[in-house]
Amino acid sequence: MWTTVPTEGGNWMPYARYGLGLFEFDEAATGGLTLRGVGGNYWGCLFHTVSTADGGHAVSIGELPGRPPDYGLA
Repeated sequence: MWTTVPTEGGNWMPYARYGLGLFEFDEAATGGLTLRGVGGNYWGCLFHTVSTADGGHAVSIGELPGRPPDYGLA
């Protein structure tokens, strides 16, 4: 389920939408692509993943306590 609300009128990041742990940037913010992502944490670990709306390209970043970030590109 992908439910988001626009950020317009909130004086916060134009051309974006957000939901429970999700976000989306439209073409006006990215220069031509719709990007969707998710972020969160679990027991001190932090992660963010962003991809094109069709899933064709993705970037994932994960951090574990005491270790350098691990970048995964697809």
